[in-house]
Amino acid sequence: MLWMYCFWLLGCASPALRAPAAPLSVVMVSFDTTRADRIGTYGGPSGLTPNLDRFAEGAVVFEHAYAQTNTTGPSHASLFTSRYPTEVHGGGPVAAPGAETPLLAQVLHAYGYATAAFVSGGAMNPQGGLAPGFDVYKSASNFGSMSKTIPLALSWLEKLPASKPSFTFVHGYDAHSPTSKPAPFAGKPPTGLAAEVLRTRSERVMDGAMHATDLDIPVIDSTFLRMRSPEARAALTALEPDAPQLTEADIARIRQSYDDALGWADTWFGMLMAGLEAQHRLENTVIIVLADHGEQLGEDGLFGHCCGAEDEETHVPLIIAGPGLKPHREAGLVELIDVLPTITDLVQAVTPTGAHGRSLAPALHGEPWEGRGVAWTQATQRYTLVSGRTGTGRLSYTGVQAKSSALADLIEVARLDGPGFTSSGTVDRAALRTEMVSWLRSLGPAAAEKKLATPPELLRTMRSHGYFEANKP
Repeated sequence: MLWMYCFWLLGCASPALRAPAAPLSVVMVSFDTTRADRIGTYGGPSGLTPNLDRFAEGAVVFEHAYAQTNTTGPSHASLFTSRYPTEVHGGGPVAAPGAETPLLAQVLHAYGYATAAFVSGGAMNPQGGLAPGFDVYKSASNFGSMSKTIPLALSWLEKLPASKPSFTFVHGYDAHSPTSKPAPFAGKPPTGLAAEVLRTRSERVMDGAMHATDLDIPVIDSTFLRMRSPEARAALTALEPDAPQLTEADIARIRQSYDDALGWADTWFGMLMAGLEAQHRLENTVIIVLADHGEQLGEDGLFGHCCGAEDEETHVPLIIAGPGLKPHREAGLVELIDVLPTITDLVQAVTPTGAHGRSLAPALHGEPWEGRGVAWTQATQRYTLVSGRTGTGRLSYTGVQAKSSALADLIEVARLDGPGFTSSGTVDRAALRTEMVSWLRSLGPAAAEKKLATPPELLRTMRSHGYFEANKP
């Protein structure tokens, strides 16, 4: 199969973009835990992602796409419903949208599409609630690689008649910690604190120091309530003043491990493109590349993606190519919830009532189009952080769970210079606060948290990757 990857990368038979002769098929590829700025076309390291970079040359690249939350299951729930996290997810690491909320696969299935998802376990397991509407929903392994899911996707597609429209979803945890990958994509194995950061729960790292797992700190609880606030940082420092500090070499090794994993995933994306080309599917398929969220890699002394909404955790790639689309770069703000109405628009399906997304189809065709004024995120496992990103900066409010019916009222009257608000870049705090309040009041009621029956083996695996509460039985 490697010859196929090399053939596609060299561009020996790049298909011309033209109007489709039959109903469009859709392939969506989700690179878990992949921040935009590590991909070459977004300014990342040269040569790290050659297949994605080549794909982007013939695609529409949305330069400023933002995830609506910072964990895998809930982010995909928003992606598949075009709703904000609290409307479809009551908290916790799995997706669990309610049966009353239509999913993208259900919509396309109603229009006669064959539908299949090939995922990498963890929060994407069938128990997470994202399987309805898929004819096939296959979890290849827990926290596995695209090296497991892409062959399954290509095998499934190969058996479909060419005339049958299809929706194929492919997912891999390649860049999610731990990020050990096979040679030649894995360098020297990390040791010491670097290895521990990649192996254990990321919220243990604060201000670049690795703290113990069993600290009893009231301000840092299971809801992650302001867990990275000045108060929380001061509490950690007081309790563990001698916590070991990561060195520059540790941080460099963690980042290298992340890049190694992304390079491995990129290789398998090349395999996918080669396989689609060999099956003569590129002429009639829209391909959407995205990520569910990003990852802190030592910025501000932090790692992982548990607790924040800054660009490191929420700025994600969104790259779309297909027949009849006009390759170019778009600078406007977009949200991942815009993907569902974009797909329904392209395939001439009806977008479900209650969807908040805006179709990007005009931008894909090179027509006049304007991005969002603000991209919104609800973050942490109990959504105790609400954040708005403009083209110049960000305003966030933290400290109250988003399911509280009083949240908008509290934000409206809170002191802008108080402990609840933080900002970065250049923003008009008062004006953006007003927009935040208006947006919160426009949302549907908060979803109730669901207690799902998670198989013991999956539960152990997820806890080892920082999900659920690691020390609970």
